[in-house]
Amino acid sequence: MTLPSAPKFNIVSQPNDWSKTVAAGASQVENTLTESRLLQREFWSAFRDFVKDKDSRIKTTKALPQNWTNIAIGRSSIRLCAVASFWDSVKETYDSHELRTEVVLDDNNSKTYYEQLFAQKEKNENEMGEPLNWHNPADKRVCRIYLRCGADLENRDNWSKQH
Repeated sequence: MTLPSAPKFNIVSQPNDWSKTVAAGASQVENTLTESRLLQREFWSAFRDFVKDKDSRIKTTKALPQNWTNIAIGRSSIRLCAVASFWDSVKETYDSHELRTEVVLDDNNSKTYYEQLFAQKEKNENEMGEPLNWHNPADKRVCRIYLRCGADLENRDNWSKQH
């Protein structure tokens, strides 16, 4: 009696330590973030909590260690952007900070959208209750319309008011 042949399998691939390597790399990045970046991530995390607590319709993204967070509004070419910057663009210094809320127009029709909004500048500013900053650089595709205010980002007690 002969036994039926059985296939012989040679190991071609096996688990590696890729996931451990990625986790170790992420841990190293975490340890190399500056105090400013850590504070910005904490600010955006608090912002997410604030939005969630208010049952807001806006959807925030993951809190990242950067000076901005984007907020989608359902159109790929137009978005809201919140900025918490350690650079004060009016005083041109890092000694004070600023917050901005921007409408960002970013596609091949940005200039057209901007002109349509600018044609209603007075109405838009009246609805906002204050003058807006209108940024339409001739050599760039991206246009911005924003509100700006000075801030002290290191004072966590003011964050809920700033949010």
